[in-house]
Order: sequence, then C-alpha cells, then structure tokens
Amino acid sequence: MFFAYEITIPPNTPKDAPLVERLRLTYGIIKQIEVLFPPGTCGLVGVRLRRYFLYFYPLNQPGWVVGVGETVVTNTDQEVLTEPYDIFFEGYNEDEVYEHTIRIRLEMELPTRAPTYTFPPQPVPELVGVIPSPPLEEVIPPEEIIPPPPPEEVIPPAPSPEIPTPPEVVPPAPPTPPTPPTPPTPPAPPVPPTPPTPPVPPTPPPAPPTPEDIEKMRAKLQRLLEKARHLQQPYLTTKALTLCLAAVNRGILDFPAPCKRIMTKLESEIVPPPRVGTGARTRMPSGCEYTEDAMQCIVGFGEVIEVNREVLSELAICHITHPIPQPKKPSIFRSEGGE
Repeated sequence: MFFAYEITIPPNTPKDAPLVERLRLTYGIIKQIEVLFPPGTCGLVGVRLRRYFLYFYPLNQPGWVVGVGETVVTNTDQEVLTEPYDIFFEGYNEDEVYEHTIRIRLEMELPTRAPTYTFPPQPVPELVGVIPSPPLEEVIPPEEIIPPPPPEEVIPPAPSPEIPTPPEVVPPAPPTPPTPPTPPTPPAPPVPPTPPTPPVPPTPPPAPPTPEDIEKMRAKLQRLLEKARHLQQPYLTTKALTLCLAAVNRGILDFPAPCKRIMTKLESEIVPPPRVGTGARTRMPSGCEYTEDAMQCIVGFGEVIEVNREVLSELAICHITHPIPQPKKPSIFRSEGGE
C-alpha cells in the first residue's frame, strides 16, 4: 500500500510553531518513508512525523529532517493498528520570502500476525548504603480476632386461646311474587281496500287552426319574407321562410324551434334607411346568424311536410339522418332587384 502527499510550508514558519498536517492512512505497518526536499530550500526547511505524541521520524524528539534537493529514504516498522489510522506531519520554513513544497511517500504492509507487546527485563540496580527495612510482620501487628456474639435466644410467642366464631345467620330471601299474565294483543283493525285510481282522461287533441289564425300567420310570413329580402339575408333564410309559408298553406302552424328563432330575429331587426343619393341598401352584418337555424328549419320541415325532392334538389335536402352538405355562400354584392 502506497501513499503520497504534497505539503506546502509558507514562509516565516518557526520551529516553535510549525505547520501541522494530518496524513490519512489505513490499517497496517509503515515500512518505508521517503521525503523529497526541492532545490532551493538552503537548509531552511525541516520536517518530522509523529503518531499521536510519539515522534518516530526521526526518533530523537528535538531533531528535524533537513535536506536540500535530495530524497531522504528511511526504513521503519511503525505500526498503525488502531483507529484513527493517521499520523501527523510537522514542518518549519525559516525562509522569509519563498514557500517550499515537501513531498512525502509512505509504503505500508499488512501485519502477518497479531501485534505483541513485550518488554525486556530490566535489571534491578543494587542499592548501596540503604538500611534494610524490617519484616512486615514486625511493623504491622496482627489484628485481634474478636469472636462473634452468641446468637440471641428466640422465645416463641404464647399461643392465644381460640375463641369460637358464631355461625353467620343468613335470613331467608322473601318469595318472588308471581308475574301477572300478559294481556292478549287486540287484533289490528282491517285495512280498508284502496280505491281504484281513476283513469287519466286522454289529452284532447289540439284544436285545428282557424282560418283567421292561418290568414294572420300567412300575412306575417309574407311580411318577414319581404323584410329578409330587403335586408339581403342569406339564401337559406328565405328558403326556410318559404317552407314555413308552404306549411301554413297546408294548415300547419306548429313550426320547429329553429324557424321560430328566425322569425323572432327578423321581427327585432331594424330596416336601415337608404343612403342619400343612391338607391342601394346596406347589408346587415347580423344576417349570417340565420345560416345554422335555416339549415335546421329546412331539414325539420323535410320531416313535417311531404316535399318532392326534385323540387328541392337545388337545396340538396336529404333525410335528417344523412349528412347535410354545406350550401354555396351567396355573394354579398347583389343587385337591388335580385333575390
């Protein structure tokens, strides 16, 4: 396992306050240390390593490793077997101008066996002129053995005379009164039969329109048709009103909802006066709102009255279940006498 570090020591770093850096290692034994000093240090830079507070590089605590443009290689057996697995770098730089970078390389190996800590026996120095101490027995007299006190005599308590307990007399429970019989439930009164629901009288058919109503509707439709042509409404609007007029001639006054909306809109329209100097009329911009209602009105009347398809082939009217083709949009520039 190999570790390499580069540590820069700033200038004016004294020995009594060196730069301290923590070097992170791993579990193992440091076998070799290489310290590379760059050229130009001039002997003003020194380093040393320690594990906790024990210096192992160099072994003499006040010493420092100093070099100039050289690599100092040292073999060692420094153990790093307990956490934290790190060592501390200390360095000084007495250069007043330049900083210097020191490169450190560490090679580690795993231990082959568990570490054992043995200490060689130390010889006991011979003491000259020392008065031997007396035996320990003479200095400390033996303690006097005090026998334990005799056990106290335990007097058993005198038995108390037994007093007979009178038997407990329980009074007999009063007899439970008999439960009165439940009166019989009276029979429910008979439910009267529901009277039959009278039949709903059939709705009388609507009264047929009178000739006066038909004449009023015919006059109204003719007036609205002339108003639509005067306002130059779309082609489908006039055709829808024409179908309404045909239905009135056959005695039908119940128009579909789209036809009623067309009639209501036309009644609310105001006919603008002609411009001075010309006989042309102004086209109302609201006329395009009738297109959808006119299509629905024409298709609805196709279901109400019997209309020959050959007569209405120009409108391309089909059955209501078939798609309705879009009619051609009439030109907005139309002559005054045209429809």
